[in-house]
Formats: sequence, C-alpha cells, structure tokens
Amino acid sequence: MTLHLVDVSRWQVERSDPLNLEDARNVGMGAVNIQLDRGRQDDVLPTWARMYADRARALGLGISTYRWLDNRLPGAESARRAFERMQQIGGPADMAHVVDCEDNALEQHLRDYVTTMTGLLGRPIAVYTGRWWLQPRGWRINDLSPYLWAAPSAGYLGSYPGDDSPHWTVAYGGHPT
Repeated sequence: MTLHLVDVSRWQVERSDPLNLEDARNVGMGAVNIQLDRGRQDDVLPTWARMYADRARALGLGISTYRWLDNRLPGAESARRAFERMQQIGGPADMAHVVDCEDNALEQHLRDYVTTMTGLLGRPIAVYTGRWWLQPRGWRINDLSPYLWAAPSAGYLGSYPGDDSPHWTVAYGGHPT
C-alpha cells in the first residue's frame, strides 16, 4: 500500500507561499509529516506546527512527526523532548513517528533515541536515513525498528516507481528493503 505524504517543515511553511494542506490533499497526499524542531537550532516549536496538525485532522489526513537527530543532546533526552512536542500538537495517539538520522549523531544516540521513543509510544517508530550516510558507518540498525524510511536505491526518480519496484532494495543497515 502506498501512502503519499507531504513534509511540513520550515521549508514549506515559513515562506511567502506557505504549504496549503487542502491543495496537498487534492493532489493525492494522504498524510503530513510534521517537523518537531528546527534541526541544529535551539528554538522550540513555532505555532504553525499545531496549526498544521489541527488542519490535517480536520481534512482527514494522517499525521506523522519527525525529529532531526544530531549530537546536541543524548538520544534518550532528545526522544523525550520530541515526545513532549508531539503532545503539544495533540499527539501522540494516532501519530506515526520518524527519527531523521543523517547528521552527526553517533550510533548510541540513534539506539537510545529509538529505544526511548518506542518505549514512550508503546510501538515501533521508523528510522529515516540514506545509504550515502548510513552505509559508510557500517551500522546495523534493523534490530531497532522494522521500518526503514529511505529514498529509492537509484536516488530520487522522476515519478513513483511502484510499491514492488527493485528501486526499494536498499541493502544497508541490515534492511534488505
């Protein structure tokens, strides 16, 4: 099953023509993926995150959240902060969660984050990372989560290749697909 989602972050929201969720839904998006922080900046959630979560609910769109993981905080502390932010925007019930690991986090940061967030939610989360980032580190992370969120193995394509495409054979981090 394919679920198309739209990223809701500062890059889509804090601009002169901000993301319109009605337009996103009308072109086939079924969910939003809301950024819970601004990566390497120290600020807290801006007001738009709650507004977009509420609007997504009103439009019947699914909600996922994500946190950019780096080495500023220990992994467990970072997960607890993300969980609190999920609560601030009306979650975590009925929200998926993804940790985005493609910066300077250590393997222990990622392991502690996933373990802590999985415990807080009582269910698995997804790990988003790229072959370009994870494979050179040699980390095997398939024991952390059954869900690896990755770009197609040939890189981004001009159109969706389909659920059964060989482009989803990732072969890194211990995940075959």
